[in-house]
Amino acid sequence: DTLSRVGRVVGRDPRSDLAVVEVDVPDGIASLDLTDSETPIGTRVAVVGSPYGLRGSLTSGIVSGVDRQVQSPVGDYRIPNAIQTDAPVNPGNSGGPLVNLSGDVLGVVNSGGGDNIAFAISAPLVRRVVPSLIADGEYDHPFLGARTTTVTELVARANEFPTAEGVLVVDVPSGVPAERQLRPCTRVERVEGFRVPVGGDAILAVEGTAIRTEKDLHAHLALEASPGDTLSVKVRRDGGVTTIPVEIGERPELVA
Repeated sequence: DTLSRVGRVVGRDPRSDLAVVEVDVPDGIASLDLTDSETPIGTRVAVVGSPYGLRGSLTSGIVSGVDRQVQSPVGDYRIPNAIQTDAPVNPGNSGGPLVNLSGDVLGVVNSGGGDNIAFAISAPLVRRVVPSLIADGEYDHPFLGARTTTVTELVARANEFPTAEGVLVVDVPSGVPAERQLRPCTRVERVEGFRVPVGGDAILAVEGTAIRTEKDLHAHLALEASPGDTLSVKVRRDGGVTTIPVEIGERPELVA
């Protein structure tokens, strides 16, 4: 098979389930470009791969969801901003491109979740991780380490917030980057039979981007921040709203 090549792994990032393999590319083979625009639901897409070892297979479908969180194959990390598709994906498709009908790469196929659902790691995350893998062989994930919960109506009432918005900082473990930067909850109150944490900061926005859910916070850090960055964070604290600088750390290395 003249298309077969032996490659060398340049770098890998287990958390985002991405790796870079270097191969010698014959003349006349064009590369595919990562999209630089958002992918709307309903976009017609194709998946290229080798399901069950059947090389050069092509399946098709649509984008059936965006901004999903997918469980990483390692640790407790969740891959943000994933693209959901109903294009058939089977073992052997992972690592192949998810492309639109113009040939733009929307993401890298990650996994199949069922008969009519599969996921791809989005182009924005691929664009952040891959250059670092090429340059250094690894990728440093941004990390705050605070445990949060979305501010629901019940949480807002217990904390006497005027509106149910943002995410509440429930706990800040010792030694994490958020320590001494974000204030955790100090007690628990019972509201309508539910135990609700109270007393902590509520994060409303990061760098001007509204944070409505825990998923929003995770995705913003993963796609917009890097270890060592100091971000402007708008919080509800002590009965008022203030903006504080918060320095982002690096997610600890995986323990083998």
